[in-house]
Amino acid sequence: MFTENDIISVYTRQDAIEDGILTDLTALFPEEAKLYRFPVACTESVWLMIETAVDKKQGDLKGIVWNLLYMSQKGIVKKLSESTMLFQLRIGRKNHTLKVTVGGGDNLEPVVTILMEGEE
Repeated sequence: MFTENDIISVYTRQDAIEDGILTDLTALFPEEAKLYRFPVACTESVWLMIETAVDKKQGDLKGIVWNLLYMSQKGIVKKLSESTMLFQLRIGRKNHTLKVTVGGGDNLEPVVTILMEGEE
């Protein structure tokens, strides 16, 4: 359908990680990320929520990331598609609904992304 000559621009997952749009949880938290078989990243807004919780002393960074990864598997409350589900995560006294999706990475390999419920 298209050839490489038709492509004007490509913005890869790696570009998003380098730009801070995504945070590579697998690279930053390799032990915690072992909960997944595939690379895991979260969006900037999810990362900001984690940093805010740490700043407010609602948990330590590794603990919150571990909870995020664990609940993204075990706290599923709604299946939106075969590859996208909503899950609940409690930080401090507040429950958050987030989204986890499995899709193709830069080389079509499986990758996991954790987003806020309204993000795409």
